[in-house]
Amino acid sequence: MSEPLLRVDRLAAGFGQRVVLRDVSLTVPSSGIVGLLGPAGSGKSTLLRALARLNEPLPSFWRRGSVFLGARELLTGESSDAVRRQLPLLAQKARLFTRSVLENAIAEVVGERRFSREDKRSLALEVLARVGLEELLGERLDEPVVALSLAEQRMLALARLVAGGARCLMADEPLRDLSEAEAEQLCEMLERLQRRWPLLIVTHDQGVAQRLCDEVALLADGVIVEQNPREVFFETPTSSLARDFRRYGNCWPKNPTPPSELAAIADDAFERRVQPGGFHWILPRQLGGTQQPGLLYDRQAELQALGRLCAVLVTLTEEPPDAEELARYGMRSVHFPIEDMGVPELTAAADLCREIDSWLGDGKSTVLHCRAGLGRTGTMLACVLVYRGENVVRAIDRVRSVNPYYIQSESQLAFIDQLGQYLAASAGG
Repeated sequence: MSEPLLRVDRLAAGFGQRVVLRDVSLTVPSSGIVGLLGPAGSGKSTLLRALARLNEPLPSFWRRGSVFLGARELLTGESSDAVRRQLPLLAQKARLFTRSVLENAIAEVVGERRFSREDKRSLALEVLARVGLEELLGERLDEPVVALSLAEQRMLALARLVAGGARCLMADEPLRDLSEAEAEQLCEMLERLQRRWPLLIVTHDQGVAQRLCDEVALLADGVIVEQNPREVFFETPTSSLARDFRRYGNCWPKNPTPPSELAAIADDAFERRVQPGGFHWILPRQLGGTQQPGLLYDRQAELQALGRLCAVLVTLTEEPPDAEELARYGMRSVHFPIEDMGVPELTAAADLCREIDSWLGDGKSTVLHCRAGLGRTGTMLACVLVYRGENVVRAIDRVRSVNPYYIQSESQLAFIDQLGQYLAASAGG
């Protein structure tokens, strides 16, 4: 294995008073695959999301430590969008939802909207060829991605991440829910990719780690307890926890108390926490989504928290809000009713997106909510991103990377696509 490209140095992270990662240090060389193993609930997904800076939309999230990609420090020296391009994550249960193979292949390419149709086809073929998918998908550019097998969707998603400028790839359980034949297909692609793009992958399957990984790291109780070459980890592990994990598929740390400085950080994060239930930022401190205030927690406390977070609260439920009540908490109330699990009228949605864009331009942070804060909320958040220039594929991915339950129905997915086409036609006309 070569010199490290990715270096994680004493990373700690958590949510409010809950410490998930206590002291994580690991390296990923400039080629090859590092497998991340560990008991269920040990923080493996949290670690990958922290590295990709996907946990930042949660106000209760905190972190300490350093992450270097080459010579650049990623947690403070780069924007979150730049980090997600250089160190992207293929999320757990990843699948593609809308538009064609062609449009998905080039979705992460900067400036793709300026290309002609012919140039887009050429670019898509280049993207596929770069990762060895030209034979599999090169003749299927016009197929909808939902017609692809789950393995093909994930392979196309990886091609997209590479096309976006990835220097190192991360994948959370990439073989999950695949048949044996599909898993073999994806394994072959991962083996091709690792020659040019190093990978950090989470897997629960020791057999997969033995086949694919050049090095293996074990995460237990928020700490990397061992990172060693594959042969050492599986044949002569150096820690008792790794020996237990190798033998039983699990290990049992002693659950030490977090260091006092971490407890202080966690307590401070809890004291500063001002998020209502189900709250996430999509654009930090500008655009967010939440569930109906008072649905699960004290309504007045949630309204007070929302008043500290936003200037405009857009209610998407059919029942109108109490505008005077919201005004007492410093929020302007906007009612845009959408039937549960439904979609709005196209021109009305475009008008609302235009208004929200104007509020954001004036520095008025805006939060949208329906009842559960998932279907209608996620749909309209994605629509705002499309209105502000994101392509449909990236807009859906962006909101679902924040909350995988955003956007709840096929009709809502289709509506975001229709809005993108409507806005493009309006701009062209």
